[in-house]
Amino acid sequence: MSNNMDLSREFHPTEVWTNHFPITRLPNKVFFHYDAVEPEFLAHGRNLEVIDKLWQDHATTFNPRPFYDGRKNMYSTRDIPPKDYPVSLGRRRETPTHVVKVRRVGTIDAAAVTMLTKRRSPHDPYDMYAKALSVLQLLVRQAPSLRHGFRAHVKAFFVPQGSKDLGYGLTARRGFFQSIRPTPGRLLVNVDTACALVYRHGTNLIDIMGEWLQLEDIRDLKNLHPRQYAELRSFLKGVRVEVTVTPGMKARPIADLVPRAALQEFDTETERLTVAAHFKKKYNAIVRHPEYVGVRLGRSAVIPAEFCQIVEGQLFKKKIPAGIQKGFLSFATQKPEDRFRMIRKAVGGASHEQQFDYANSDFMREVGMSVSTEPLLLPSQVIQPPCIRFQDSPHLEGVFTPSHGAWNIKDRLFWRPGNTLKIWSVINFDKVHEREVQGFLRTLIANLQSLVADE
Repeated sequence: MSNNMDLSREFHPTEVWTNHFPITRLPNKVFFHYDAVEPEFLAHGRNLEVIDKLWQDHATTFNPRPFYDGRKNMYSTRDIPPKDYPVSLGRRRETPTHVVKVRRVGTIDAAAVTMLTKRRSPHDPYDMYAKALSVLQLLVRQAPSLRHGFRAHVKAFFVPQGSKDLGYGLTARRGFFQSIRPTPGRLLVNVDTACALVYRHGTNLIDIMGEWLQLEDIRDLKNLHPRQYAELRSFLKGVRVEVTVTPGMKARPIADLVPRAALQEFDTETERLTVAAHFKKKYNAIVRHPEYVGVRLGRSAVIPAEFCQIVEGQLFKKKIPAGIQKGFLSFATQKPEDRFRMIRKAVGGASHEQQFDYANSDFMREVGMSVSTEPLLLPSQVIQPPCIRFQDSPHLEGVFTPSHGAWNIKDRLFWRPGNTLKIWSVINFDKVHEREVQGFLRTLIANLQSLVADE
């Protein structure tokens, strides 16, 4: 390229929409930071249950509602009295099952939040910077996540609109994740899309079992092969289900599978009953498939699968079955303009299209924070791509100019290869088997050699 190029011809000014939404008003409250849960060895999901119940049992003290990261950190705009708070997850409220030790460990004021918009120096306290950013991250995630049935602290949530049933008892859903991005002079909320598989809800658990195992005859659930039993157990363990014949019963996770569940026997105070007889006597519910595999909830509750339905919105986090990998990939692939349109509607569309609804977030209103519903529009320049010289061939001209972002150099050869790289290396930072690395290197070398004409 010439050193005296005409810059006016090489750069074209334009404007570009981004998937960033400016925070138009920063929080004006002081945040009190607490170590929330002890003992620390509680399981992650159990922590969340304990804190949810803490807010219910002590609503006067924890008002407005704090926000919690699911581990140890809790933030509140109210200075909560430090003490041990009893919490009961059992049926008898007067008998505590846990004690939450709330201890204040610091405060985050408006100055710390404003610090995020300024250039950091090496002397700025990183700890305060990180805490202020964490508070804002949690703050913007609270309301949208709760509205769509997810835990308040999660990074992404998924919505039923536009979902697609892929088989195997699984449904593909689109969702969104958001994060705070500090920039000079302001903070931005970055919003992007995501896709996930969820367990299909609202369907009898027997049908879900049959789909997952790809059974041609659902009656095979009477006598599963050990391999099928293990596959089904892995698929369903931990999945929360509702028991359809017991109104008001709380949804619970599946602890294990039980062969011929309805024929299992147990002792009451007065008699010995089968599970089927118990459901008929107590709920007037007839078990139609007593020999099918069922589930165990908790330590001892055996439930026939036909009385179970999977709870809405539970993510499938295991390996995607080969039979639906292509379908899921097709579902997840979106054109950039379609993805941006989806994001824009989710943040600032009509009321029935909004998924974030920042303006009506109680958490954000409480601290005086607001986010624009209009994406950020940035001035930019389109750079004219350079011409590239390849070898002439009978079918292709030697000079190649990329067009509309397409750099297709198939069947082209280097015009004049540069100096040979005598020493080069590839560093593998992933846990990939050595055979895969060697295969990658062979393919890389072969492709590079194909760009050079034979001497």
